[in-house]
Amino acid sequence: MSRFRAGGLTAIILLFLGLSPAWSASLLERGEELFLQNKPQEAVSLLEAALQETPREEKIYLYLGTAYEQLGQREKAIQILKQGLNVASSRRDTMYYNIGLNYFNLGQLQAAEDMFTQAASVNSTFAQAYLNRANVRVKLEKYEDAIKDYTLYLNLAPAGQYRSQVQQMIALLKDKLNEAEMAQQAAEKQKQEAEARRKALLNSVLNSLDNAKQETTNMSAGNEDIKDYNEELDIAE
Repeated sequence: MSRFRAGGLTAIILLFLGLSPAWSASLLERGEELFLQNKPQEAVSLLEAALQETPREEKIYLYLGTAYEQLGQREKAIQILKQGLNVASSRRDTMYYNIGLNYFNLGQLQAAEDMFTQAASVNSTFAQAYLNRANVRVKLEKYEDAIKDYTLYLNLAPAGQYRSQVQQMIALLKDKLNEAEMAQQAAEKQKQEAEARRKALLNSVLNSLDNAKQETTNMSAGNEDIKDYNEELDIAE
């Protein structure tokens, strides 16, 4: 009885999707076809059904996550892709990378950097992971780290389509770092000069106080002399 109900439920799902039971073994293929035809809304229904049938097929998570992303449902895409990490083996780097892209588009830059880092740790030759992590690090003002990532990208993809833009970015970032270093050196010099002026003024005031003390001491000594002189006069009388 339970087997009949399960079969009936599958038939209802297939009829709802406009498919015959003969397609039950090809849900993934049909969903993939719609996905490649840039029909994410139609693809989602098929891919979700395929995921119920084969929950350990990591490719479904990638397709489904990308379809949700295309529909603007980025939080849902992240959720699906993170679920996929639990079963993924050969596509873990791509899942981390796609999660990073969704975080980036949501403005969650630190989370995006972390995901691109994970992607690069799984696949050290993943050029796009370094490129996108570099872009995130520019926004986070981690310029030295960004230069390192851009350089890695150029080494891994010497004929990449973004080569000229990356080279220009590296040059701009180096100029920015040089300007920042020069500004810091100028600020440090001004600080040292100001400190030297304060020290000179302090010494000048201290010397003035020492001179005033000496004058007070001399004045006291003079008064004592006068007192003694008067005493001598009194004795003479």
